[in-house]
Amino acid sequence: MVDLAVEVVTAITSGAAGSLGSKGAEAAGRLLAALRTKFRGHPASRGALEISVEKPDDPAARDDLISMLRDHIGHDAEFGAWLANVWNEIRSTLETDASRSANVISGTVHGSVIQARDVQGGAHLAPDPNNAH
Repeated sequence: MVDLAVEVVTAITSGAAGSLGSKGAEAAGRLLAALRTKFRGHPASRGALEISVEKPDDPAARDDLISMLRDHIGHDAEFGAWLANVWNEIRSTLETDASRSANVISGTVHGSVIQARDVQGGAHLAPDPNNAH
């Protein structure tokens, strides 16, 4: 089961830390702007949001924001539906942005090279009997 608060905070802090590509950062920015607007009349909630943005690598700030969002979601069904809707609007952009990868190999390679992303299940490699070192 997806924890909406964790997903939202991960997107916001990843955007603030600069670890997203341009499309992902734009989507995280839209999410952040929507939350800032929503929390305009809630100073404590707005504060938790801003501290998390200012300190994206601070686990305590992240945990505070997650807790605050969970409280809002749990006590205000309208807020939860609103946040889920905003999240659904930007999620695909974040997933697309995060799915891009680039593998670069330079220099001389003596032996096998394996590049992989999102391996599910096992990966088993056996030595090449024709290339004993």
